[in-house]
Amino acid sequence: MAVVAKRRTFVGVVRRPGDAGPTWVPDRRRRELKSKQLVEECREQFEAGENRALLDVIDLCGRSGQPLPLWAVDAYGQRYLDWLYYRAPTLDAAFAVTRPKGMRVPDVARRERLRSSVVRHVILLHKPLSPTKEPAKPLDDALFDSAGESLGITGSMVKTIWYEPASQPLIKFFLATQRTGKPPTSE
Repeated sequence: MAVVAKRRTFVGVVRRPGDAGPTWVPDRRRRELKSKQLVEECREQFEAGENRALLDVIDLCGRSGQPLPLWAVDAYGQRYLDWLYYRAPTLDAAFAVTRPKGMRVPDVARRERLRSSVVRHVILLHKPLSPTKEPAKPLDDALFDSAGESLGITGSMVKTIWYEPASQPLIKFFLATQRTGKPPTSE
């Protein structure tokens, strides 16, 4: 029986300022770099007064296996103790987060369930992966209608979800994934 050496495969290129050429980075390392970048973005948002960023960084680190940064440990500990010792009446008050007023929870929940599918479909229609390098299609009503038809929703719902601020991180993620040559998978 012959032994075949496994060849390392790399999926992306990271260019550093001053580098003469590309530096190849393994896929795992790319995810680690992206996670660290997202943690730093959460820190900046938290320091700017956006309290939900603390919960986002806890979720991100928990899912990625990355250790929770010290600033988040301190902030979480302080807020948790405020709740535990009844200095804050609720967890919402302790973490200074609230749901937007006047929104229908079922509608918002539905949009959140659809968000990743909508973003994935729009990106695949807008910038298809093909060996012929087709030009990107415009982000217009026809494209949103086409995505909506394949998802069983209206084009206006697709357009609404696409342009919501909550979709921006997913758009960045799926575009970065698409550049690696691995398309986002359909559900």
